[in-house]
Amino acid sequence: MKIFGLAGRGLLLLAAVSAATALGARKGSVPGDFSEDSKRERRVYVAEIRGSINPGGAAYLDHVLALAARDEQAEAVLVQLDTPGGLLSTTRHMIQAIGRSRVPVLVYVGPSGASATSAGAILLVSSHAAGMSPGTNVGAAHPVGAKGEDIGKDLREKAVNDTVAMMKSMAEQRRRPVDLAEKMVRSSSSYTAHEAFENHLIDALTEDSSAFLKSLDGKKTFVEGIGREVTLRLASPVLVPVEMSRGQRLLHFLADPNVATILMSLGMLLIYVEVTHPGISIAGVLGGVCLIAGFMSFQLLPVRTGGLILLLLGLAMFVLEVFTPTHGALAVGGLISLVLGILWVMDPAGGALRVDPSVWIPIVVLGGVLVFLLAWLAARSRRLVARALHEMKGSGPAGLEGYSGVVDWVNPGDRQTGTATFRGEIWSIRSSEGELEVGKKVRVQAVDGLLAQVVFERD
Repeated sequence: MKIFGLAGRGLLLLAAVSAATALGARKGSVPGDFSEDSKRERRVYVAEIRGSINPGGAAYLDHVLALAARDEQAEAVLVQLDTPGGLLSTTRHMIQAIGRSRVPVLVYVGPSGASATSAGAILLVSSHAAGMSPGTNVGAAHPVGAKGEDIGKDLREKAVNDTVAMMKSMAEQRRRPVDLAEKMVRSSSSYTAHEAFENHLIDALTEDSSAFLKSLDGKKTFVEGIGREVTLRLASPVLVPVEMSRGQRLLHFLADPNVATILMSLGMLLIYVEVTHPGISIAGVLGGVCLIAGFMSFQLLPVRTGGLILLLLGLAMFVLEVFTPTHGALAVGGLISLVLGILWVMDPAGGALRVDPSVWIPIVVLGGVLVFLLAWLAARSRRLVARALHEMKGSGPAGLEGYSGVVDWVNPGDRQTGTATFRGEIWSIRSSEGELEVGKKVRVQAVDGLLAQVVFERD
């Protein structure tokens, strides 16, 4: 019995040690664990944002941060930045995404000749660590209009004060010089890479991003997404480049201020053409699609909301094409809307929710072929009906107007109603000229449902 007791205590001790080991291993594998004792591979996800700051780039950054958050071996996200600026609303979205990130977000401005201007300067200040390449610059964050124009005095003062408060808040949080951050907004001040480094606006001045990462090895930074300070281990990280998806690239291109302005103008022009030339045509259909894409480009519509609207619009166009003689205009618009909707509803989500092209492309192609086939059959049916009516030499919805016939029966209670035979068919009739008589010839003047309005046939 003593042996069994000792064995039992041994098993309990072994189970306790195993559980503690498992819990320790699990604790060390949680995303955002940067303990010095961990021997895991260090991965740095690399995002490249070139051009304007817009909803396409925001969706791209969200996707990269989501990938890093799911990777237990992710050490940081590196954003290689070169931008002339962009939408302030999108910039706020990206700053919030950086604040929610479970891994540090590092911003590097390069190569030589690149800049972090306007919205790019705000992103640099909000990053957990920042670096620049020699020959680059940062600053000029004074708010302007969507097209780069100056804004009204009252609105300008409000926008400037709001942006200054945001920049100062970010600078205080990241322990960067608040006065320089404020000058970049109020006075549109710009700084070279050397000036930014000497004034501690950035953490490193290096020739390339690899040297920038190595310079950060051992740096401590507070990560709000996990609520604690971490130590970066970037002596020899494994880089994981992430490219923009098709939907993100398309939205990034369309959201360029110049392209977005052209898109909105084109949409309004096409709508004007449709209004001045009544009837559903390709101009109205494409105008509606352009306007929705333009609203998304200026972030008046969220990306997925706009994509969902385009999906529903595409399905509605497919249905209407079958019943409306638009000669394929609605089918073309439906295809365009469906493709854009799929790209912007599912594609920006990334990860497991992304629809593979080998799935959605055949669906769109087959759906388009089916709609065109149904539209062709419907148009052919309409043509056959029109031809039959023409051959019967009648007009109106039933092809009966203008036909002559003989009264077969008169209603005793209302002698202006009865029945008559036209082209071998018995129709209910109503006289608009007086009482009917059996055997009298009448001519159809109009048809109201199944009732023919007749007048007396005159010799």
